[in-house]
Amino acid sequence: SILLSLLLCTLITVPVLSREEVIYLVEVSRHGARTPTAFHFDQPWTQGIDKEDVTPVGLRQHYTLGREIRKKYPGVFPGRRLMGDEYYIRSSGTSRTFKSAVAHMQGIWEHYEKLELPFPNGDDRISSIEETTRDPNPPEYKTPLQNGLLVSPIHTESLDEDDLIALSLSDMCQPFKIQATSLISNFAAKVNANSHFVNKVKQVANIYGVDPATRSSMFDLCVDLGDFAIQDVRHNPSPKLSQSDPLFRLVQTCFNARTFLPYTDNNLLRIGVANLVDDITSKLSSRVTYGTNDKMRYNLYMSHDHVLLPLLLLAGAIDRDCHLDRLSKVDPDLQCQGEYPDTASSLFFELVSESSENYVRLLYNFEPIDFCGLGNSDTTFRCPIDNFTTKWRQAVDLNWRKWCGSPNYVKNIEIDTRNVWKSRAVSLIVASSVLFGLIVFVAITLAVKASRRRVLLAKKNASLTDYSLVG
Repeated sequence: SILLSLLLCTLITVPVLSREEVIYLVEVSRHGARTPTAFHFDQPWTQGIDKEDVTPVGLRQHYTLGREIRKKYPGVFPGRRLMGDEYYIRSSGTSRTFKSAVAHMQGIWEHYEKLELPFPNGDDRISSIEETTRDPNPPEYKTPLQNGLLVSPIHTESLDEDDLIALSLSDMCQPFKIQATSLISNFAAKVNANSHFVNKVKQVANIYGVDPATRSSMFDLCVDLGDFAIQDVRHNPSPKLSQSDPLFRLVQTCFNARTFLPYTDNNLLRIGVANLVDDITSKLSSRVTYGTNDKMRYNLYMSHDHVLLPLLLLAGAIDRDCHLDRLSKVDPDLQCQGEYPDTASSLFFELVSESSENYVRLLYNFEPIDFCGLGNSDTTFRCPIDNFTTKWRQAVDLNWRKWCGSPNYVKNIEIDTRNVWKSRAVSLIVASSVLFGLIVFVAITLAVKASRRRVLLAKKNASLTDYSLVG
């Protein structure tokens, strides 16, 4: 009986292992480390790469992130490469995001056995049609592409027309751009009048050998210096400004402010990622509604800090008021909840199934966020899907198109009335000619038919005359 009692106590005290399964994963990621926008300072790590393009370091970031995702989600990636209806990749229309997506997916797929061609190297069947001479040194590898590269379809849109994952950078919402520019300009005017700020920025400019007069304002100079300093720390073993240097934190704050400031306005925050939130929540709901008939397992949106930041603000992962205080006081050492999204940072939406119930868990860089405010840390803050999607959809303005109005390129279309009238005149002439031809055709047809009837009638009369004579 003592043994039985101990067994019962053990069964009661040992927690029941969760049987939840992640059946669908949505990831919103920032591109990998890149070259700066303005200053390059002839650094080796910037050589041979276009400005604002992803670097080898940035590609490695996403490659390793892809490998980590594959390891963490065996239920989503079941030991084989997914078919076309099981995953979807969307990138904004920039080189750095597109290449980051390629590296990201390569990290995921390289966990799988590389396919080999059934033909020997040098076989004509694996040579291009245009190839006229046989390669005297055919490649040694047997995979379709070197290193077993698996190419994934990546969907994209031109940056100026992308209202899904680049609305703030596109031309699809001019009121957003106008209001954002005003917020940044007002803030710049305030800090430019701060002598302490101006002196500190001049110190940084002196370190890099930059003439402050190259920029219209000290804030703009601070932003560009921050852009370089942040990436230099990422790529350079011996950066001129280390991360622990207060001057580094100052220019870093300037750079972050340029993206952060528009989202200090509640309306812009609700507009900026409304279309993306609508798309993600709709996909999550659809996956539940259609069950196994919806084969989708994985969605990747490769975008920018302009997208990840407002999502984190809406999710409560970043204390907006504290960061705004940090910006307005130009106090980079003020400690705030949540930090600006670094390169290769990702926000994950896990669709979880357990005992016929469906939940969604939100994670940032694999750390769970209590988005629904349930305090259920025992299940790492998973939230019933209906609660989750409703809360997200209430956090944004789903009527954003009405607020944004017509895209700028539509408003700028000019109609040349002279050409319109010329076109109408040509159309009228063509229509008149066709009508005249039709009338002539009908008239000729009727005339021919009438002539035939007269001939037949004459023959008939003639035959009748002949018959009467015979009789």
